[in-house]
Amino acid sequence: MSIPATMRALRQTSLNGPQDMRLITDAPVPSPGQGEVLIRVTAAGVNFADVSKAHGTFAGGPRPPYLAGFEAAGEVVAVGEAVTGPRPGARVVGVADGAFAEYAVLPAAAAVPVPSGWTEQQALGLVVNWPTALAALKPLGGIAAGHVVLIQAAAGGTGQAAVRMAKHYGATVIATASPDKHETVLALGADHVLDSRGGDLAAEVAELTGGYGVDVVLESAGGATFTAGLAAARRVTGRVVVYGLAGGEAPITNWELVYKHQVHVIGLNLGVLIQAAPQIFGEVMGELSALIAAGVLAPGRPTTYELADGPKALTELEARATVGKLALLP
Repeated sequence: MSIPATMRALRQTSLNGPQDMRLITDAPVPSPGQGEVLIRVTAAGVNFADVSKAHGTFAGGPRPPYLAGFEAAGEVVAVGEAVTGPRPGARVVGVADGAFAEYAVLPAAAAVPVPSGWTEQQALGLVVNWPTALAALKPLGGIAAGHVVLIQAAAGGTGQAAVRMAKHYGATVIATASPDKHETVLALGADHVLDSRGGDLAAEVAELTGGYGVDVVLESAGGATFTAGLAAARRVTGRVVVYGLAGGEAPITNWELVYKHQVHVIGLNLGVLIQAAPQIFGEVMGELSALIAAGVLAPGRPTTYELADGPKALTELEARATVGKLALLP
């Protein structure tokens, strides 16, 4: 396959948000270095982290101008030195800087094969959303049969995977979503769905649990919802796993932990987990493979946008106007 010198890509030009993302046609096609592979991107995943980077709120995020995106799937077209696999022609998904483009470079060791019979679009989520949901539920959340789990933003890509997994592990699932998304979340197997934009979440959870609260809270909504999640967790033994802050930052003090919210608060950043606890991440990925083989996690059906419509996709995601996984098609 002939590899061009330049490509189409989305460049973030400011820290004012995704509206300042621009399509360019002359971005240099990257070359794979040692231990890397170059893929022709056929689908790129859109995530809240992309929104955070566009606003400059992602810790250690890139400074503009930069090529946006970090989750890509496609066909390997070239390999760098010391790469024994995957080889050219293989279909893979992985994390790559500048994924919103026609070509991107991935670390070869972290390039995950697209499951047989799946398209590249369907495999988006394998390296971001699904491992995040599983890590939050199992090694960090300690989920077990009979537990009650509160899953915030359950209609999103990570939330949907978490609902399916939690039900598989024998938990009762209380989910939150906007009213127009309730049917989608119920169809995933959630036992109860509460309105994410109104009502007293902690009081509703208390009523559903007989006043005990939930064993595990998966929190990514941020803002006032973070405080509601703390209040919904079971005292002393409840765990609140925080892996996102879509609605903004929310503080908690040591006074509150001692006198108001006597719960376990656990922060999850998938990149840090991979670097600091590779054994745990390896166990997560092994378990994820087993869940796919068992049919617990089926091929995804992302909502797709053309590459040029990337700013629209991110803006709609930021406004929480989307359901499930979003993908850009270069």
